[in-house]
This record gives sequence, structure tokens and C-alpha cells, in this order.
Amino acid sequence: MSYITTHHGHQRIKIKGNNDVTSKEMEIAMKKKILLGLMALVSSVVFALPVATVERTYYATPEMKEVVGYFFQGCTFSAHTSWGVKTPYYIVGMEIPCN
Repeated sequence: MSYITTHHGHQRIKIKGNNDVTSKEMEIAMKKKILLGLMALVSSVVFALPVATVERTYYATPEMKEVVGYFFQGCTFSAHTSWGVKTPYYIVGMEIPCN
């Protein structure tokens, strides 16, 4: 059974018999978990960066006479433009690897 007591001005939580943890210790443990979670999130975003600058113009048919869409993705997430629809019929205007 869990219960909270006050000991010398600090909250203490009694859990399962003789194990007791101060609220400060719990706060530190929670901060460590949050920090580890943030580090995992940042590392996943870093690995998800684009691998190349890509520019594509999309066409309605294989004859490529009618432009129906455009896509540009730079090496950063801030450089991104697109409009229209993506089709299987496209011309790559540029594809340069990111550093």
C-alpha cells in the first residue's frame, strides 16, 4: 500500500514496505526520462533529413504535354515547395545530394 508522509519538511512516498523515495528523487527521475525522450526525438529528426535536393515537374500523361504538378525539396525542411498532383509521369529537373 502506498502513502505519503512528511519527513523533515520533505515529502516522502512509502512504496511496498521499506522502499521510500523523496519527491525530489522522483522529480529527477522524471526529468531524466523526459531528457532521454527528447534526445530520441531529436536523433530521429536528424536522421530524417532529406538526402538530396530534388526538383520534379509532373505531367498528366506519358506524352508530358500538360503540367499538373511541381515538387521541390531542398536539403533543409525550410526549402520546400509543391503544388498540384504527383503522377508517375515526371521529369527530374535537379537531383543533387546533400552534404
